[in-house]
Amino acid sequence: MSKAATPKKKKVTLSFEGEPGSEVQVAGSFNDWSINDKKKAKVMKEKDAGHFSINLFLPVGEHEYKFYSNGEWIVDPKAEKKAPNRFGTYNAVIEVSE
Repeated sequence: MSKAATPKKKKVTLSFEGEPGSEVQVAGSFNDWSINDKKKAKVMKEKDAGHFSINLFLPVGEHEYKFYSNGEWIVDPKAEKKAPNRFGTYNAVIEVSE
């Protein structure tokens, strides 16, 4: 018996400019849009005052995501591509290629 191939993952860095001292998370198709599950939540690190970033290892393909801070969902203003969602707003889209 052979093992199923593990999807190839690539390092992706996302960044966000926000209120200094805030907690900023990124959620999306890669973590079931989770902000409350401690095992799945992706909390961004504040590198400098108000500048947050995170490194993710995502499988090759297209992934939708948003930032979450201070009780608000925020679409990435730097995203080159956006997709409409079922709530009548938009999600940022990132394409991870080989």
